[in-house]
Amino acid sequence: MTAISTVSTCSPGETLTLSRPEAPPADLQDFMVSALIPDGLELSIDDINVALYPAKPKADPYVGQPAAALSIARRRTFFFLRQPAGRPIKVEFRHPQLRTREVLLSPLGGGVRELEDVRLQERVALEVTLDYRPTREHRSQTLQALLCGQQQRRFFEEVPREVCSRTGSRVGLQPGQAIYRLEGLDSGWYVLEASIDNELIFGLGSQASALVDAEAPAVLPMVVEPLEELHIFGSLLVGGEPVPGAVVLSPFMDGITEALIFPTDDELLYHMYFFAQTPSEFGRNRLPEDLRGAESEKLRGLFDGYQLQGCTEDGFCHLFHHQSTFSGGGRMDLDLGEDRELLARVVDTSSGSPIAGALVVVGKRGKAAETIHFVAGELHRQEATFEAPSTLTDADGYVRLRGLPAGQQRIGSSADGYQPKSREFSMPESGRLELELALSSEKKRRDDPSALTLRFPDRGSVARAFFLALRAGQEVDYRCSQGTDLRGQVRFPDTCLED
Repeated sequence: MTAISTVSTCSPGETLTLSRPEAPPADLQDFMVSALIPDGLELSIDDINVALYPAKPKADPYVGQPAAALSIARRRTFFFLRQPAGRPIKVEFRHPQLRTREVLLSPLGGGVRELEDVRLQERVALEVTLDYRPTREHRSQTLQALLCGQQQRRFFEEVPREVCSRTGSRVGLQPGQAIYRLEGLDSGWYVLEASIDNELIFGLGSQASALVDAEAPAVLPMVVEPLEELHIFGSLLVGGEPVPGAVVLSPFMDGITEALIFPTDDELLYHMYFFAQTPSEFGRNRLPEDLRGAESEKLRGLFDGYQLQGCTEDGFCHLFHHQSTFSGGGRMDLDLGEDRELLARVVDTSSGSPIAGALVVVGKRGKAAETIHFVAGELHRQEATFEAPSTLTDADGYVRLRGLPAGQQRIGSSADGYQPKSREFSMPESGRLELELALSSEKKRRDDPSALTLRFPDRGSVARAFFLALRAGQEVDYRCSQGTDLRGQVRFPDTCLED
């Protein structure tokens, strides 16, 4: 074996004898395995690499390399000496132009064996038949295949996009139906993704994916559902009248794609564009019951996990619940509430200077967040979970809130280093109400060391949140519940946390 541990050559017909010093002990094994490249391909046989990996890599970090290798014609043979024999291991073959292959090697203590030849295959090309239907011009529009692991997922919703990696195979999209070829795909599970300007359509909106394994042909055809851009337009209404502004469509979770902003035009109409998706069961369950049984074609365009805001020109935004859904095209006017506005300013009592980043909360019960469903040109409204209307002051200490009910209200504010304060006020039927909250500096930190405080990294403490105390065990045991105060703190009664 040592004779060929470096590069050696021999003439046709010449015999090369390989020998090893001694047989392996009972807990080790020697073996040889050969890889063959396909006929008709002009590839370098010496580019084949092989390594050993544990069958369960998380439990065992072992990696083994061959002691020697021998290349003859279209065959490359690898020799492994004194490898662990008490556990299953994988033999992995790689070539830059061929599919990666894995062979599971069962334990064989103290033995010497020759494994069956492994025939490598050329990499796969996906031929994707796609009908691309944009409704406007785009700066960039491409199609690519993302590698999302080696095993196909049963439920597409379980696939976080961040676990997928680019393959380098990318082609441009053209309007209309065409066949797109994505070449050089190694073994694995691939999800198709379109990139349209700054929008990513993971799975092309129809869970389009392909598994490349040893059974896959060299050319794998795919026919996917149309990639259709939908158009929703309408007015932003304040007090029943159209106002200038913009619709902002942004992902509820970070890292998916950038927010999409659709401003109103000279006719005070916004134009919202997005690409249709096939509704999943999870998405259907978000709809009102009378819409859940509709055909998928009617519901295509369902937008899961995006939040919609209607914003006026002066910076006020009405947030609709992120479980809102939009299917099909047509007109959808967005009512941002009555022409009532609360302009509140938070200042320091002693200096009168504004306090930026102070938390302002209005109301005791909170306000129901509105969920809307736009399906086939019809608007359906739902009430979602109760959420307190709250916001943070800007650099000048101001907050603006619209859509508050008329009548008696309570406003409270808190900020780091200040004592919280609240007061009553009466909201008029229309127009603007201006008021000021003056906070006094806190001489001593008043946080209760036995209390829990809920904070978001970018928002500070969170008021009006709701905690449940549950006892862990074979069954969930409800103990009590408590809401946070203006400082974001919650303290459970002693009787709740006993035993």
